Amino acid sequence: MQPPPISLWISENFFWVFLMILVLNLLQRRNQKRAGRKRFATLYIAIAAFLLMVAAQTIVALGGNDLMMLASTAVVLGVMYHFREHTFPFRRYSRKDGRKLTWEEILYVDEDTDEDTDQDTDEDTPEHE
Repeated sequence: MQPPPISLWISENFFWVFLMILVLNLLQRRNQKRAGRKRFATLYIAIAAFLLMVAAQTIVALGGNDLMMLASTAVVLGVMYHFREHTFPFRRYSRKDGRKLTWEEILYVDEDTDEDTDQDTDEDTPEHE
């Protein structure tokens, strides 16, 4: 028996990937003030996964081939790469001191927001010479 094509596998199984991304997005809601950018990023990634799932289901329903799935995947990934400032704010290492971040910091803390507040407090305090 011939294995199913890639688009058939994606159309059948990508719903669970989409659902797990949305669950992660709901978990990020707990830290809404600290993880606003990352929450929107997981939402954008979920939209991309949904579009890939819809493209795969359309290709399977219309009898297309996996080259169409490859083209639709390239388009979705290209759009995500173009807007990478919004879709990929997750970093493994801190911009401040280069230390490795914990999973909680990677998923739930907007590092740029913390840097901005640190800089604002430094500017507000007068310097004595």
